[in-house]
Amino acid sequence: MRLLDKYLIREMAGPFLLGFFLILILVFGNIVYANLNLIVSRLPQWRLVACYLLCRLPGCVLISLPAGAIFGTCMGLGRLARENELTAIGIGGIRPGRIIRSALCFGVILTILGYVFQEYAVVRSESAADGIMKRIYSVPGDLPIEPDIFVKSGDYCIRVGNIERKGGNIIYHRVMLFSLDQSGDYPALVTARSATGDRGVWTLRNGCSYMFDNRGLPGAALAFETMELHIDTSVFASLVGASRDNASYSCLQLREKVRQLKKAGIKPGDAELEYAFKQALPLSSLAILLCLAPLCLMLPQKSAGNSLVAGIAVFFVYWNIMWFARVLGQTGGIDPYLAGWSIVICFGICGAFLMAVVNR
Repeated sequence: MRLLDKYLIREMAGPFLLGFFLILILVFGNIVYANLNLIVSRLPQWRLVACYLLCRLPGCVLISLPAGAIFGTCMGLGRLARENELTAIGIGGIRPGRIIRSALCFGVILTILGYVFQEYAVVRSESAADGIMKRIYSVPGDLPIEPDIFVKSGDYCIRVGNIERKGGNIIYHRVMLFSLDQSGDYPALVTARSATGDRGVWTLRNGCSYMFDNRGLPGAALAFETMELHIDTSVFASLVGASRDNASYSCLQLREKVRQLKKAGIKPGDAELEYAFKQALPLSSLAILLCLAPLCLMLPQKSAGNSLVAGIAVFFVYWNIMWFARVLGQTGGIDPYLAGWSIVICFGICGAFLMAVVNR
């Protein structure tokens, strides 16, 4: 690596670290927000919950690396252009393409680090997160129930209308339970105005139990003031941990999983999408730098604001392409491989065009 490469990379490293940590905090904050129900409902197991959240942190690093590259390039090259250092370099006979090549060296370093970090740190941390989640739900406590969503627990299928917290107690309102261990063709139905749960025992109040005949017609109804049901919360350990999350697979493992699913005639779905993202996401840092480096050389650099605005705009495009592509890939809107490689394709095409303009 020549002196010019070292100098430019050193200029980009500081802004890169600043942008990287800012976006890392933002992404990790989103994960904490998404798990607020888990945090509140499992306060007695706060150590396990904290370990689970920390195990999700390495996955945030991969998303934050391209964001750091965006701000590192904009702020680093922007400062050099603003203080006429790039002009001095050009007077020395160095063409803009040579400066861009130095920025791409930085992108290659980030790409290699991203792949290594993904295949070792992220895979292990996601596997640990799966195991911790299994342990969290194997501890007796309140079921992770959300309003108007059916949850299966052992011999029961449970639905609640809304949840109220009074002090340290949780009260479930408008409860419906289907008992699945009945010998008839249809499960028994139990409804209650409210219910509370404590160590696997649910107390239902002001409800009614319904039995159905073989034709599905109500045969008997029994009203009650209180009823106790034993509901095993450890069932959620199997519900959460039985299916290993695709993020905990390495690229080679995911490729083999996709191959086996296709061989069995099963649509790979999320596994194929995750495989494509695992291949492409570390490479997105290089693709973004390929687009952003010539863009920074083309922008007027009279103030630091131009570089900052360009960085924010490119980050906005990167963020939206990533999440819209994932949603479209999950829903079948576009091919999973196209969804995974969308960032690299979009920024790669733009970068090739801008390189041609700069070197013209």
